[in-house]
Amino acid sequence: MKNNSYGRGLLYSGFLCRAHKKNGNYTSDYETLFRIEDGTSLIRISYEKQFEIVRVKILKAFDAFLKRKITPSEKEQLQILRAQAINSYNVSQFDSILDKAITVTQPYNNWDSKM
Repeated sequence: MKNNSYGRGLLYSGFLCRAHKKNGNYTSDYETLFRIEDGTSLIRISYEKQFEIVRVKILKAFDAFLKRKITPSEKEQLQILRAQAINSYNVSQFDSILDKAITVTQPYNNWDSKM
């Protein structure tokens, strides 16, 4: 599958779990978006609708992080990434945003033991 949709879905899922401080599996949202984009999806949903589902979940994850006690530098970086997510229009942009967001939020990787 193009761009390793499962791996990218894991990154997306990891960011959402980290933001909401709970375990979960959100990979299917992102994988579906990839499959729609490359024409292999069996689910009948438009690219635009699935893209918006993913965007809303990413924005909620940013909001959850921004409500926490994080460093000023982390807050600034996450605000910039959130603005980029609002203005994004394709999966490649989400990939770039998620890569950066995972890096910024790395200190919160083990939220269950640190928070």
